[in-house]
Amino acid sequence: MKKLESTLTDPAARASSDDWKKAIKGLDAIDPGVVHHRVVERLASGDWAGSRVKIAVVHHPISPVITDHSVTPYNGLINAAAVKNALLRSKVSLVLHGHLHTGWFGSESWPDQHGNRRRLNIASWPSLGSSYNPGGNGFQSIELLQEGDRSKFRVQRYINSGEDWQPSGTALCFDASDGC
Repeated sequence: MKKLESTLTDPAARASSDDWKKAIKGLDAIDPGVVHHRVVERLASGDWAGSRVKIAVVHHPISPVITDHSVTPYNGLINAAAVKNALLRSKVSLVLHGHLHTGWFGSESWPDQHGNRRRLNIASWPSLGSSYNPGGNGFQSIELLQEGDRSKFRVQRYINSGEDWQPSGTALCFDASDGC
């Protein structure tokens, strides 16, 4: 630890990129995500009665995402179960996250406190311009469509083809209140 501290604080040591790279090797994977318990409590007890559509945005994934670089430690939230429970209780329609630089979406089905099944729709955001992006640089487009009293989401991933942005895969379409 002493060598790391001196490398981080001493300008002469910092100047040597080889020493710097050696000092931080492996530290880039130590990035545990956690949502503070007060935020989880506030989310779970929140009253957004006038809100028909709720979207939550977090940095770290709330569920394991299988990518080209597999599931690794510190990619998700340490307290993911508490966060998911709060999101379900708050009737969140869609959860957006980043961190992995890859586009992915899906749904999970969970029982609520009364035994009813609730869906949690999740979309992972790719990076617009990262040097490390196994799935290609891109973005997700979210459309919120109103059909009478119903609100529907359409999430589509776009990838940079080199000259243009092209749709990638099938769009995820779901009712904003489905399962909530």
